[in-house]
Amino acid sequence: MRSPTWARSDWTHRGRVRRSAAGPGRARPAARAGRAGLSLLAGLAVLTGVLLAGCGNGRQPAGIRVPSLPDQPGRTEAAPQAAPPLFIEARADEAPAGPLEPAWSRVYPEVIAASVSADGTRVLVSTVVADQWSRRVGWSVLDAEGKVLWDFRPSGARFRSGRAEFLGDGGVVGAYALTYNDDGTFYFLDPTGRVLWTRGIRGPVTAVAPASATRVALVGHLSGDLMFLDGGGKVLARLPVSPRATARFTRDGSRLLVVDEDRVLLLDGDGLVVHSQNFPATVRRDVAISRDGRWLAATTGEPDNTLYLLDGGGRPVGSARLLPGGPSRLEFSPEGRKLVVFDVGERAGIYWFDLPAGPLPTGDARTPGTLEPRWRLLFDESRGDVHVQWVAFTAGEDALLVLLGVHRGNHDQQAGEERVLVRLSGDGRLEWRLSLGYNVDAAVSADRRVMVTSTNHPVTDAGRVSNETSYYRLEEPAGTE
Repeated sequence: MRSPTWARSDWTHRGRVRRSAAGPGRARPAARAGRAGLSLLAGLAVLTGVLLAGCGNGRQPAGIRVPSLPDQPGRTEAAPQAAPPLFIEARADEAPAGPLEPAWSRVYPEVIAASVSADGTRVLVSTVVADQWSRRVGWSVLDAEGKVLWDFRPSGARFRSGRAEFLGDGGVVGAYALTYNDDGTFYFLDPTGRVLWTRGIRGPVTAVAPASATRVALVGHLSGDLMFLDGGGKVLARLPVSPRATARFTRDGSRLLVVDEDRVLLLDGDGLVVHSQNFPATVRRDVAISRDGRWLAATTGEPDNTLYLLDGGGRPVGSARLLPGGPSRLEFSPEGRKLVVFDVGERAGIYWFDLPAGPLPTGDARTPGTLEPRWRLLFDESRGDVHVQWVAFTAGEDALLVLLGVHRGNHDQQAGEERVLVRLSGDGRLEWRLSLGYNVDAAVSADRRVMVTSTNHPVTDAGRVSNETSYYRLEEPAGTE
């Protein structure tokens, strides 16, 4: 099959129809949105049209001519496509043992989660201190040597649960604590542990922020709303979302992409919705934006099973067919030079794509083609069901760290998934593996030089199992330079 046929698109911005193609008749962008923001709007409009058409659901959005996709009911059969690169079969159990050992570990009675700062110099541990009568949630920040820098325990209410994450690149902390009736408080703390402001919440929230942390978005998974706040805690906007909504800022905070069950939203730096596209909740998809806002990507599930890539100006770059069973998930490299599609198909699969460098050609003559992955990989599942938890590019963007979940049933009377970290080279070779154990979560710093893990084993009436947080330095193993 050949790649889809794309057409230039119109797009709608706050009620005004504009042309996405450059030319003498192009309308001047509004000063507030800026050229980069308007380009993202064009890309998002085309992208949501692609999602609708590709999944065979819904109607074409007004003012958008979406690409014609192959193998859809009522469409003409396309010509055969060139054979894609062969799959690499990876058996994680047969890889050599990894070179990593924890630099330090700390034991806690109960660990909720651990987070690591962007530069890897601080670790944030969310814990619960429980006794016979009560449970108290709190957070501890440790340095790169495992020394406690500060602790924080909310007071004034009987908080039973909570979670904390580093926000942005400067060590700011966003945390929430909940009572037994799910009333709670969100705390915004500076790097020294001082509370800068608080906000009342209902149920758990996910907090996201750009690098500067001058904007914060709180996605309420129980309250069903999104609060858009400035760095001082002032609510700039509030809008309804579903409990499964996700949000992500561009690095500079000028745009917030919200992917909901039945729509995609793009907000500007003041929390104003500059683009909204509805589509049926039955459309299975994943949407991602690169940190610099240069790329937009989407994957679709059945029956389309396709990756679509657009640049920030709304111009389609290309597409690639994926294994059936999606939608697959997406991860751009920090510098926007690579794209990985993972958890592909019914098995744990990974595709690695190299993105074009430098300015892209423009004009009507440019026709998007088929995106060819550098390599495609499937993990062997003969010894247990495997799925990909997350992927992270190494510091030089020349290799990939992959956290696998391997379900083997009961293990030493303990049910759960074994978490295995593997490193894949730039050509898809399995370099090493490291078993992290069962019921383990892991997080990697933004500079990809540090990983922290946290265990949270089930607690039975027979006694409390100790849980620990460990700190790993992800030095390059010998021979992989």
